Amino acid sequence: MAGHLARLLEAEQFEQRRRDVGELAVAQAEHRIASRSRRLYQQHGDRIGRGRGVRLAGVQKDHAQGSIETTQNPTDIAIEGDGFLQVQLPSGQIAYTRDGKLQLSDQGVLVTAEGNPVLPNIRVPAQASSLSVGPSGIVSVMRAGTSVPEELGRIELARFTNPAGLMSMGQNMYTATPASGEAMVSFPQDEGTGRLLQGSLEMSNVEVVTEMVDMITTMRAYELTSKSIKTSDDMLQIANGLVR
Repeated sequence: MAGHLARLLEAEQFEQRRRDVGELAVAQAEHRIASRSRRLYQQHGDRIGRGRGVRLAGVQKDHAQGSIETTQNPTDIAIEGDGFLQVQLPSGQIAYTRDGKLQLSDQGVLVTAEGNPVLPNIRVPAQASSLSVGPSGIVSVMRAGTSVPEELGRIELARFTNPAGLMSMGQNMYTATPASGEAMVSFPQDEGTGRLLQGSLEMSNVEVVTEMVDMITTMRAYELTSKSIKTSDDMLQIANGLVR
């Protein structure tokens, strides 16, 4: 929770993590008390069910839509709806991201902030006077002395049956896994994919109010557990004193 709040103000497209916890086995265990008070305890049964607490079962990324912020930068692209941009890593592996903070390389190729090209490759000519990215992914430019836009290509988006199963690589990058299923590639606004918003970025999907409420709830639960342990200890001390 504290990490979510810290990253909220410093990162675009930071996705919060959801913690899944599971209950540990509940064991039938002997209640350990002082030998002189054991007789008193045995009147009420010498075995009790004792829970062993909870464990962290897993951490999942929450891919819910974050807020959209206008930047006016023509190479910034936000995805409104479902879908991931496809990115080619130096190893040749394909990764997926919703971080649309793009830029042009020295060769005019549309790349991520880390310099990885977006797939399919789109090269913007040096003579282009303006760059346009439509909601359906069509990339076009205007050349000096012309009045008709020139289409360069079309950005594709990938969807997954289970996005929570994607493996995080850091830097807002993910790779497909058997749990996520294979990528289903289509154009924006086709087959359930979202649309592209040029000159905008998707911001963190962390909700400040929700995180603060969760933090307060956790603190209160910790206080309650601490008081319960102290009360149990006080009752055992009283039981020891009664049989003296």
